[in-house]
Amino acid sequence: MKRSFILSRLKSLLWNNFIILILAFCWLLAGYLGLNNEVFIPTLTEVLINTFNLLQTEKFWGHILSSLGVIFSGFFLSFIVAMPIGVIMGSFSRMNAALRNFIELIRPLSPLALYPLFIYLFGIGFMPKLIIVFWVSWIPLLFNIITGVQRVNEDYLRMAKTFGATRKQILKEIILPAITPWIITGMRLSIGSSLLVIVAAEMIGSNSGIGFFILNASYTFRIVNLYSGILVIAIIGILINSFFLWWEKNIKIYNNKIKL
Repeated sequence: MKRSFILSRLKSLLWNNFIILILAFCWLLAGYLGLNNEVFIPTLTEVLINTFNLLQTEKFWGHILSSLGVIFSGFFLSFIVAMPIGVIMGSFSRMNAALRNFIELIRPLSPLALYPLFIYLFGIGFMPKLIIVFWVSWIPLLFNIITGVQRVNEDYLRMAKTFGATRKQILKEIILPAITPWIITGMRLSIGSSLLVIVAAEMIGSNSGIGFFILNASYTFRIVNLYSGILVIAIIGILINSFFLWWEKNIKIYNNKIKL
């Protein structure tokens, strides 16, 4: 039984990463056959070894932690802002109508277009990067929370009111458990956008972070370091996304058990 379970999980893992494995094999084969120009495209083996060596250095981890620190700080700030606003807008149609147009007005504004303004206002460093991560994080999270609140089963709400439940009890016992999957989905979208934008922001105006590391590698023509930086970003993105998918799946299983 245990062996069949392991084989099943292995097959699933291989199938889910089929395209990635094919691309990695092609890259490996091209390097082995000498088909790639190693000045611009180093071999996969060289990139993996270089990445492993970089991960042994304190300086490289400093860049990784710098980027992650900004991402999670901005993400936490966006959650603090989006959560109450989303619940209010989802619960009260008048508040939704009052705030919707303003949010739709600022929603299309490109964060990278605004980043020079953030640098001008806050200088080069942590603060402008925090603001740009917050900018791209809070709106996707907000709209998921609003949608989740609006899709709460009306029968549950009416039943709670019939039994005399207070608004606080309704929020805690009905609304929050019901919108948790929506919150997690919003988090996954927000933190993915944060990872994309922080790398670009660190290339524009920063002296630390993965984006800065990649840009510096291109300026100094350390091409292997450039690929290692990109690989680390991809791995971080996959790990974060996998965590949120796992969390979302387990929350849905838990909610289904409660319903049963």
